[in-house]
Amino acid sequence: PEPRSSGGPQPEDRDGAADRRAGPTAEPSTGALAIDPLDRPPDPIATPARGELVVVQLRTAADRRPLRLRLPASLTTAEAIARLVGNVLPVRVDLRGGVTGWWRMSQDGEPVPATTTIGALAADRPVDLRCVPNRLVPAEVRVAGDDPPARFLAPVATAVPAVSLADHLAGWLRLPAGRWCLFWNGTELGPHEILADHPSSDPRPVIELRRPDR
Repeated sequence: PEPRSSGGPQPEDRDGAADRRAGPTAEPSTGALAIDPLDRPPDPIATPARGELVVVQLRTAADRRPLRLRLPASLTTAEAIARLVGNVLPVRVDLRGGVTGWWRMSQDGEPVPATTTIGALAADRPVDLRCVPNRLVPAEVRVAGDDPPARFLAPVATAVPAVSLADHLAGWLRLPAGRWCLFWNGTELGPHEILADHPSSDPRPVIELRRPDR
């Protein structure tokens, strides 16, 4: 049996989608480069300044000895997780390669917000690493940079970094190179934030891809 989640977002599955620009076989964009989405160069990801290093005690289980690492104090916990994945933490996937969860931090039994900086954590107590399950939620997807703008309904993954969701949409819709920002119910997400960082009770949440100056 498969784990609790299917993989990342698949806006190609648009059965019942609202406001389709054309039929299900239509090209996603008329003015963009005709390249394979996998060949599209990734857009630059903003890298925070290194700054002062602080010691963090990271623990993957309550009965394990904490791992002491030095991380920049100015990093958010979401940015720190991005650095740890592939080095200290695995990417959790199913046998098809679908992401089943993403990592977040907690301290003293309380989840630490993704925007909290490493320097704000209590240095004398361990920080626990927990895996947030990746779920699919139905959402309205809007892409302001497409011509005409794309708008459709699709299941969207709640525990995949925003930069990966944005990269998928930009590649699939063949959008021009440049910085694209992901907005979740009107809130701009940092590259390493996930939708689960901003729980929504909206029965039809909106995820939007657009340029930061729009």
